[in-house]
Amino acid sequence: MSEIWHAARERCAYRAAAQGVGAVLASAPLTSVSIETGAVIVESGGPLQCPASDHDVLTSMFVLVMGVGALKRYSFGVPPGHAIWLKPQTEDKVSADDLDAVAMTSLRFKRPAFAAIDIIMNYVSELILQPDIWEAVERVADHLLEGPLGGREVAQLCAGRTHTG
Repeated sequence: MSEIWHAARERCAYRAAAQGVGAVLASAPLTSVSIETGAVIVESGGPLQCPASDHDVLTSMFVLVMGVGALKRYSFGVPPGHAIWLKPQTEDKVSADDLDAVAMTSLRFKRPAFAAIDIIMNYVSELILQPDIWEAVERVADHLLEGPLGGREVAQLCAGRTHTG
């Protein structure tokens, strides 16, 4: 396999890992995480794609933005300052699609929450630079390169346990 394929797979692993870490941080019911599907969460009203409450909507948005943050940090490193710029470059279709999904998800709020996207993006732009968060993302990503993980395994990796099961 080519180096380009490996690099693309690793980028996908970091995106999915950050989504899984985000789900753990939000105490969301994480079912599984894989390179192919990202984080799979079952919310109170059913799958993540059909959030039942404003809390579920916020959780969904946060998880997606964590993936965007990881792609940015993985691709461009740590910038000077205390935050990373999360707006995607034109060639970063995955992040652009994730941010579109965040915008569409925000339309499901039962009560207006106009600033929610900005608040989440600002929070993630700082959170993804925290050493303990990034170390958890790296641990999960390393394991995702070997195969999918269950929610419990992701939580154990976030807690610093390198052996899952």
